[in-house]
Amino acid sequence: LLPLGQRAAAGVCSSVRRQQSRFRSTCGFRRTMLAVAATWSLAIAVLPGLLAAFARGPPSAAAVRPLGSKAGATGHKLQLNAATTATVYPSFMIDISAFTPEAARKRHSGAVGGPPEVDILSTGEGGVFAARGTLRLAVPALEIFQRLTDPEENARIFARTCAAVNYRDLIEEDTTARTRLFEVSKTGRWSLLGIPLTFESTVYALEDWPALEIRFKLKKPGAMKHMSGYWRAVPTGKEETIVEFYNEAMPSFPLPRPVQSFAGRVVKQMCASLLEDLREASFSWPDRPLKLSEDVSELLA
Repeated sequence: LLPLGQRAAAGVCSSVRRQQSRFRSTCGFRRTMLAVAATWSLAIAVLPGLLAAFARGPPSAAAVRPLGSKAGATGHKLQLNAATTATVYPSFMIDISAFTPEAARKRHSGAVGGPPEVDILSTGEGGVFAARGTLRLAVPALEIFQRLTDPEENARIFARTCAAVNYRDLIEEDTTARTRLFEVSKTGRWSLLGIPLTFESTVYALEDWPALEIRFKLKKPGAMKHMSGYWRAVPTGKEETIVEFYNEAMPSFPLPRPVQSFAGRVVKQMCASLLEDLREASFSWPDRPLKLSEDVSELLA
């Protein structure tokens, strides 16, 4: 009877071990699936904000309120105090000191009228996502800048991703330095994994006419803790320009590592798409000469 009992006990132990193994396997699978679900839930929560940060054209879009509605239309310098200036003026988390106009000329190797060239500079390192792209157009730099800052023209260029302009208020104007600071609110639209999304974002936008540059910064944190960037028109000849676009954003909470590479690809696609919209719009410009508004004429005088 002893060997029979031993065999029975061994059978019971073996059965218990199999059940434990199945239980551990089931628990491991469930933990894995829960982790995957949590990861993608977090991604779904953050990625629309990332879209809002990157999927927008230059902030100087169609004006709903007249220029000078907040600051006055006197044309004199409107001075902000130091605390306000630190809050509204664009700043960057990544060192962009090397992103000079000369660097942009050397960076872009494509032909005039060719597709944009985009690089991902950060895919979540330190929590920051950043992309930089360039485009070469057979259009004078000043004309490109004027079209980007012109209300109707800007809306026409980026109509695919801009559903509405909610308001555009002048905060500060310096006619000596030829700069203007706006607060701009837009409602954007994009598609993520086939799902149509709309989102509102409000930024401070600084137009620097001597530098042919628009710098922008997120007004209030939300899904994004930080967002800023710039558009710049870099002349390479009398009738040729390199347009440079840079954007960086930091989600309010970090994306899991498995999602960061996917988010990086989305960011690159959005950056390239905005530059492509500008490239396609430029083909119609010879047939649509730009009429300057009165306030822009004063800046250029």
